[in-house]
Amino acid sequence: MKKAVSMLVTTILLMGLSVNCLAYDYEESTGTGITSYTDYFNSHEVSTRTEFLEIIDSMDLVDNDPNFVEISCSIDVDTMEGYILVDTVYEAEPETDLKGTKTGKASHEVYSDGGSLIYTVTAKGTFSYTSSSCSVISKEGSFTYPSGSFWRSTPTVSSGNSSVTKAYVKVSGTATCLGVLSKSYTLYLFCNNSGSLTSSYSGS
Repeated sequence: MKKAVSMLVTTILLMGLSVNCLAYDYEESTGTGITSYTDYFNSHEVSTRTEFLEIIDSMDLVDNDPNFVEISCSIDVDTMEGYILVDTVYEAEPETDLKGTKTGKASHEVYSDGGSLIYTVTAKGTFSYTSSSCSVISKEGSFTYPSGSFWRSTPTVSSGNSSVTKAYVKVSGTATCLGVLSKSYTLYLFCNNSGSLTSSYSGS
């Protein structure tokens, strides 16, 4: 009997931890009149990260590096798990790059249905390019999380070429929450032989 009770308590605790992992400070109402951000972004097209942050009223999360400007952003909704996924590409201001080099970064942010940031994966690189080639000069990668989030990960950072004219910085790993949930991630920042930056993300 004690074993059955113990299993029941463990199951309840795990269910509670799962809720915390999905949306650690989820509220029924967001304070903006929007009760579900996944529903909202599933039906409203938003094309910039700044606009997204204005809607969820979290302008304190605006990128604070003045040397980078946003060049593209895509917002996807995972209705099955209740996540909002924000992928953004930034490039360095032109005056900070030497001719024939390009510095940029890509970020993948995961938000809860309540509009809370859960974690961010970032890939940053400096590339050297000519009309016929592109290569990586330096690479950086990180996994960060705000206070109150239980997600943790130690990413692996690598770089290379997918072709002679296209180089990349890759950040990959597995994010875990209290040993209950896990999500794999792979984020690429690409640069081609014209100095154009793009990104690609995949994960579970």
